[in-house]
Amino acid sequence: MQHGPLNEASIPISCLIETLPCAVSVLDRDLCYLAVNARWENDNRVARADVLGRSYFEVFPKSPRRLFDRVLQGATNKSEGVRLLRLDGSIRLADVSIVPWFDEAGSVAGVMSSSVELSEPEDSPFADRAQERLRSAVELAEIFVWEIDQTKRSTWATGAEDTFFDGSFTLDQFQSDPWGTIHADDRERVFTLAREQLRSNGRYIAEYRLNRPDKVVWVRGGCVAIPNDDGGRPRLIGVLQDVTERKMAELAADRANEAKSNFLATMSHEIRTPLNGVLGMVQAMCADLLPEVQRDRLELIRQSGESLLAILNDILDFSKIEAGKIELEDIEFDFGAVVLGVHATFDALAKRKGLSFAQDIDEARGVYRGDPTRVRQILSNLVSNALKFTETGEITVVAAHAGEGLELRITDTGIGIPADKLDSLFSSFTQVDGSTTRRFGGTGLGLAICWRLAGLMGGAIKVESTLGQGSTFTVTLPLIRIGDGETDRPTSGDEPTQHQSLNLSVLAAEDNRVNQIVLKTLLNQIGVDPVLVENGAMAVEAWEHGHWDAILMDVQMPVMDGLAATAAIREREAATGRRRTPIIALTANAMSHQVSEYLSSGMDGHVAKPIEARRLFEALEAALEMNSHAEEAQTALRA
Repeated sequence: MQHGPLNEASIPISCLIETLPCAVSVLDRDLCYLAVNARWENDNRVARADVLGRSYFEVFPKSPRRLFDRVLQGATNKSEGVRLLRLDGSIRLADVSIVPWFDEAGSVAGVMSSSVELSEPEDSPFADRAQERLRSAVELAEIFVWEIDQTKRSTWATGAEDTFFDGSFTLDQFQSDPWGTIHADDRERVFTLAREQLRSNGRYIAEYRLNRPDKVVWVRGGCVAIPNDDGGRPRLIGVLQDVTERKMAELAADRANEAKSNFLATMSHEIRTPLNGVLGMVQAMCADLLPEVQRDRLELIRQSGESLLAILNDILDFSKIEAGKIELEDIEFDFGAVVLGVHATFDALAKRKGLSFAQDIDEARGVYRGDPTRVRQILSNLVSNALKFTETGEITVVAAHAGEGLELRITDTGIGIPADKLDSLFSSFTQVDGSTTRRFGGTGLGLAICWRLAGLMGGAIKVESTLGQGSTFTVTLPLIRIGDGETDRPTSGDEPTQHQSLNLSVLAAEDNRVNQIVLKTLLNQIGVDPVLVENGAMAVEAWEHGHWDAILMDVQMPVMDGLAATAAIREREAATGRRRTPIIALTANAMSHQVSEYLSSGMDGHVAKPIEARRLFEALEAALEMNSHAEEAQTALRA
């Protein structure tokens, strides 16, 4: 750009700019037109005689002054894809450059603007051809494209209009009320999403339903806001795509998953009920004096029942993971107690097989935050797997604090895993080969569950193995250590625990005859003779007319279920000022979200079916302690 004066003594401006292949205009510092070329006249559809000597803003009153502010300070302004308004109201799209020119003193004397059209004039045959291509592409894609100019209140649309609208909702109505045809259940959600996202990033995408008199259409709709060059309200350009077929398939799949989940929950309850009878009576009989041969037979029944229960739990856990219904706890727990508890559970089995079973967790001891149940489940599955496939040698569990979490290594000297099978090891329903399935049994779900649980907790599992020498599974879990642990040695789940006779008055609501017998038999062993009722309504009535140290409440019962009965008792306690009676859920439905529901309804604890006698007795002891504290508090208040 020259830095000398721009006047009649210079190279004639009109000659210079006429040679340029773009639209050019020259303005003075007051932004009055000094010169324009023929291309400028053609692109803007204005004769030069109508603009020379006039102000730019007199010719184009709606243009923003900000286009020139920086240029008049000496800067250059280049913009791509600018929509320029002609005097006749039409729009042209162009790349625009605005640069300053200078006088003899080096001061900005004015500006020069050049623009290059990005499309042919609207009245050219090429424009018609482009519009035809657009219409054809949109129709082939079966989408509907619309544009609303909010300033001029005009609407343009093309595409599969008949799919989304009918005679009862026209494009004019769409312009005045774009939300009018959206299904009432989706309207507020879509409106809020569109408003927030258009304000934040100028676009939105959502899936929702459109109402038609003859049907409901699922659409994937998107919209983008494009600023107007004249400073008015932005233009809205949007697309609607019919996704009804896909959405219906997704909803059908969701319903199928829900039906599967309900079926599994029902089957879980139905299978656990007879298992409760088997395992419950085995526990009761083990407390009797029996000949050794009878005790051995009972042990076989117990092991078979627990194996069946483990398979059931694996299938239910896997189904919950597949359905995305696993809920992880976020509580404080003693990691040392978890590991030592797993060690104590499997130590007897290791000894029976003649295996050394060692653990080293000194580096990892402490209180962590996470889901202790799932950590225990992962470790138990891996230890159980190691014991299953190890005939001689040892099993070791080593835990260490690594970075921001825990690292667990479970090593065995078992049969090992072929290198070509490692990639499929964590697949569902998979074992290394058919012979291991026949020889060792199992569903092939244990490792898949471990791998997915670790992933849900933000961790991972990897394996190293040598065929014939053994395997090492390494689990990393991003659990936060928040303090020191206190537990040195937990009680094993397999070790018999002595419980004193409890002088308790217990009300038990249980509708199943077998479960009633099991419950009465187990409680009789600790000197408790429960009063049995068959449903929640009878439990509420019995509570009204008696004094109870604890209530054992089944959840699924006829007439009135356990949750409703608990709510009724808590309501009556609050109304009458009667002492709170501990209520313990006794149910086969023991998923984490179900247990949370029991506690939030007013229950004080839960014992899962099949009933473990030790856990039942511990729950009653806790109820006795709760009663003692309540009585002490009442005495203190009276004093």
